[in-house]
Amino acid sequence: MEEQTSPSLLSFGQLLKKSWQIYKERFWTLIGIMILPYLLGAGIIFLGVIISLLFSSKPLIFLIPLGIIGVFILSFWSFVALLFAIKEREERIGVFESYKKSFPKLLSFIWISILVASITSGGLLLLIVPGIVFAVWFSLASYVLVSEDLKGMKALFRSKQLVQGYWWKVFSRFFLLIILVLFVSNLGGTYINKSGLYVILREIFRVLSFPFVLVLGFLLYENLRQIKEGTVFEEPKIGKK
Repeated sequence: MEEQTSPSLLSFGQLLKKSWQIYKERFWTLIGIMILPYLLGAGIIFLGVIISLLFSSKPLIFLIPLGIIGVFILSFWSFVALLFAIKEREERIGVFESYKKSFPKLLSFIWISILVASITSGGLLLLIVPGIVFAVWFSLASYVLVSEDLKGMKALFRSKQLVQGYWWKVFSRFFLLIILVLFVSNLGGTYINKSGLYVILREIFRVLSFPFVLVLGFLLYENLRQIKEGTVFEEPKIGKK
């Protein structure tokens, strides 16, 4: 985790500025992608209420689990769609085009998410610090999947390769981003009692802020990839995996 003498990363302020510019330009596409899982969830609830009123509550036994699974899958899908909308921002692809392009990557993204969550959780059990190290190493894996079409452990090791030599700088940028998001999201609690209104406003902020977080992460990934352009990625051996 030692820092190397290499071209410097964009500062946190520069990343914020560039991210905000992209976020503004792609706002409606990014938000459109985000709200589809919510619309599906609302539609399932509405359908369940209608069915229960017209017939009985028995269909809900099957409808609710199917709805939960559907929203769960669409939530993952929306994540990948957001990454494609950010990656192909110059082409300005729309909501449905983003979903269409991201669909072939959906299963690979879910698998990568499981791998990162499992490894990071295992590291957290080892006195927390290894988990933090793993989380930063593999923080760019989803961007690698979308941009470089590397899957599974390859994406994780490619992310580690990009972060290597810049661990503290990557960690500090993500840490500052988390602090900023938490500060803004809890700011309303100072003026609004933590009632239903506060919960609704906090959820709206979550929907609005999540694409911004992904934009900043993608810019950080692109920055590291540009810095390490001449570094050849070698597929990890089975023993190392």
